[in-house]
Amino acid sequence: VLCNILGDFPSRLVGFGSFDYFTPLLGGMLLGIPSIIHEQNGNMGIVNRLFSKRVKVVASGSHSPQFPSGTNWVFTGNPIRKEILSNLGHAYEFPSDQKINVLIIGGSQGARIFDQIIPDAISGLPGELLQRLSIHQQVREENLSDVESIYQGLGVDYEIKPFYGNIPELMTKSQLIIARSGASSIAEIMAMGLPSILVPFAAASNDEQTINSKSLEKAGAAIVLGENILKPELMSEAIVSILGNPEKARQMAATSKSLGVADAAKRLGDLVDNPKDGAKN
Repeated sequence: VLCNILGDFPSRLVGFGSFDYFTPLLGGMLLGIPSIIHEQNGNMGIVNRLFSKRVKVVASGSHSPQFPSGTNWVFTGNPIRKEILSNLGHAYEFPSDQKINVLIIGGSQGARIFDQIIPDAISGLPGELLQRLSIHQQVREENLSDVESIYQGLGVDYEIKPFYGNIPELMTKSQLIIARSGASSIAEIMAMGLPSILVPFAAASNDEQTINSKSLEKAGAAIVLGENILKPELMSEAIVSILGNPEKARQMAATSKSLGVADAAKRLGDLVDNPKDGAKN
């Protein structure tokens, strides 16, 4: 690695947290090359934690990170994909008498607990609200028939799939999103300005999804439900508290939008070009 660095001597080194970046960052440190790391979550993985106080600055994807004491960090946000960026002109709307769209996604493979809990939670909603719902839910392949049976029995409008290729489009039409709280998901939800119910993945190694969700919860842009205590009744209450109160839904959407960062990639690039002092943990 040192030979490669010396052969094409860089002015900066940037790491993004995986073990692939350990050796380049170490080589850069030994050669005195200014280095920066980007941390997408509210707390750090092993590699970023090792270098957090040895780099010029840490670019934080989180508004309120829990970084090691003495870390010099600047909030940049997390870069978001172009498909989301191209849909940012959409304004949040809560219809007075039309269908209310609810988008439920659980990550690339779906979330088994969503398949188990959310259909029962929908079953427990007041009839007037239930009749207005249009549900788009990502469901694991093995659970499709069970979930479909429940929604058919309720007579609710629904579409269930193991995978959606048009998530950005569905987000523009949604009044509520129920999701995990991975860093990229949080960034996209905020950029789109949606009220959300977030269920952090309990098995995440550093509990980063819980930390990621806290800034939205604290600001009033999301309701956070812990996976370990999640029950259909709690989910029903959360859904009703948002969709049963259009003004609250609009306020949550506005707050979510205010937290979003559409130009995170530019902010990160500018910080790489001109590392600066930021906040200190």
